[in-house]
Formats: sequence, C-alpha cells, structure tokens
Amino acid sequence: MHIPDGFLSLELALFFWVASLVVVGLSFKNMGKHVSLKKIPLFAALAGFVFAAQMLNFPVLGGTSGHLIGGALLALLLGFSPAVVIMATILFVQAFVFHDGGVLALGANMFNMAIVAPLGGVVAKKCFGKGYPTVFSGALLSVIAASVVASVQLALSGAVEFTGVLVAMVSVHLVIGLGEAVISTVAWAFAENRLPSISVSPAKIAFVALVFGVFLSPFASALPDGLEATAEQLEFDNLAVESMTPLTAMADYLFPGMGESAVATGLAGLVGVVLVGLATTAVFFSRQKLNS
Repeated sequence: MHIPDGFLSLELALFFWVASLVVVGLSFKNMGKHVSLKKIPLFAALAGFVFAAQMLNFPVLGGTSGHLIGGALLALLLGFSPAVVIMATILFVQAFVFHDGGVLALGANMFNMAIVAPLGGVVAKKCFGKGYPTVFSGALLSVIAASVVASVQLALSGAVEFTGVLVAMVSVHLVIGLGEAVISTVAWAFAENRLPSISVSPAKIAFVALVFGVFLSPFASALPDGLEATAEQLEFDNLAVESMTPLTAMADYLFPGMGESAVATGLAGLVGVVLVGLATTAVFFSRQKLNS
C-alpha cells in the first residue's frame, strides 16, 4: 500500500506530511513512559522484524500479492505511540533508501500505515480486550481502514473516481487483511505473556528478522501488490513518477552491482534490517535521553 509519487496532488501530499508529522511528533513525546534503555533493543528488533516481514509479499486472488503492514501488531504489543514511531521510522527507510513509496507521498503513507493501521489495533482492543480475537480483528481492520483512507486520498487528488477505487481497494485488501490477521495472530502466539516485558530475547527476534530479510525475501511473490493491481485495473498507474530521493543505490530492494538476483535482494534485506534497527535505536535512545 506504499503510494508512489505522482498519484497524489502536491497540495494533498503536503497536507498529509504536516498531519503525519504532528501525530508522529505527539507520539514521540507521549511515548516517554514506554522507553527505557533496556527496552530499546527490543523495539529495534521488532522494527527490523516488521521491515523484513513487509518484504515477504504473498500471493492473493486475481494475480495480486500483499504483505504485512504490522502497525496493529506493534500497537497491541507495545502501545499506540511506540507503534506510530516505529512504523514511521520503517517507512522513512523504505522511501529514502529503497524507493518503496514516494518521498512526496511519504506523509500519506505514514498516515495510512503508521497512524491508521496502529489505530486498528487500538480499536480492536477497546472492543474485545486482550486475546487472539483482538489480534485477528485488529490486524484485519487495520488493513481495510488504511485501504479506505488511501482510496479517499487518491480520489481527492483526482487520480481516479472514488467509488471505483474504493471498491477495488477494499476488495483486494480484504483478502490481504486476512493474511495480515493470520500472520499477526501467529506472531502474537509467540509473544503472548512475554511482551511488553523483556522476557522475549531481542536477539531471537532480530535473528528471525534476518532470516526473513536475507533468506526468504528473494522468494517473495513478484505479483503486483493491492495498490499496484488497482492502479493497473483502473488505468492510473501511468501517473507514477520516479521517487525524489537522492539515494538510488538500493532501489527496489536490490543491492547494487548484482542485477536482479536472489543475492541482491537478500543483501538489500540485510542492509534494510540493520538500517531500520539502527534508526529505531537512535530515535528511542534520543527519547530516553530526554527523559533523563
């Protein structure tokens, strides 16, 4: 659901940049009580896990693929504010380093995946309390809600007619959301009764992230994701333009100098997991220092 540059009008893109930075900034401020030095490795490892899991596109109906967003899962594990900050950090790395989503569109992508998606987990928790039904429904709701907001953004930008894009986006993301719900529930099963304590080893989570990013990502589905398939179906995919990021070496999750190969994807996954982990560590460490 990473919106590329060109799909959104400049005015709307800038509006969502401002709106998202306000919410991310407030979340950074409010997450102070969640931050301690001993928790930072856990947050960094979870960020790396979500990044790597997002690389693993899985096929769904109609020649389309989808991948985990992870926002609802993070919100249920860590709370809304840390989830927002972690997701925003992941999206920054994806946009600027790997050209996954546009730079101008990054504000909208943060709003959809770093704010709306975690809210899905929050709403589900308020409705159902704790447990597997909460995780499943929260993850499913997060994907559907994000797809609805993305549809509104695309329609307001004049890229496509609202009813058509809403039906197409929600239809495909309903199936993708079921995949998200299953993955999130399985992840919750491993974390249940362990988080947000530190009894889950950050090293184990980081190891899983590296396995996903390095060894499994080359086998991810190459089918277009839900947004790409919708853009092709409704014929507005030609609006996409090259990302404005000056960093071009690892565009499309390919390590430079190796062409389109499994090794290039695996090495890019390794770099991404490390970069996201380091960036998350820096963000949370700076917040912890403000507490002290």
